[in-house]
Amino acid sequence: MLLDSLTGPLDRLDLFMINLLRYFSFHSLCQDVLIYFHSHPHYPSMTVTDYLNDVNISNTILVVEKTTFQLDHLYPFITHCKENDREYLMLVQNFNSGQFLIDGEEIEHLGKDEFFKKWTGLMICLDEVTKNVTFKGIPNAIKRIFLKFRQQSEVSSSSNPLKLNHHTQTLHYILA
Repeated sequence: MLLDSLTGPLDRLDLFMINLLRYFSFHSLCQDVLIYFHSHPHYPSMTVTDYLNDVNISNTILVVEKTTFQLDHLYPFITHCKENDREYLMLVQNFNSGQFLIDGEEIEHLGKDEFFKKWTGLMICLDEVTKNVTFKGIPNAIKRIFLKFRQQSEVSSSSNPLKLNHHTQTLHYILA
């Protein structure tokens, strides 16, 4: 598979971003997001919000008190979740009949109490208009970003570049 030859095996963030792009019917960007993330010299510190901004998907990061969260929030939105020592992102598609429709590793339904146990209160709100966004010129933008990251990597390789591992990646995606 071409994607495996470019990036190696897909990790949780790769799969999440591919599912997110497919949800918005942006199938043509699935390979680009992997090149974008994995070409960053300090991967996995590349943020989800940086990618969304670069492809003109408007988004806002919020820290929400669970007690004041309104279930009539505009869907979809991305949540940061923690379960035991595992941290991950989920796409909340809607809330219907007391169940959240979640697209994480797989599509699942979570009750309100179960969702609130996992959710950290961090969310990335995606503007509804993003379903109509066009992405002309994205392959060239990806190439420019790749070259910029490669140049930064060459410059910073002599200094002490930031090293991150997969255990610290999730919060960097959201907070960086």
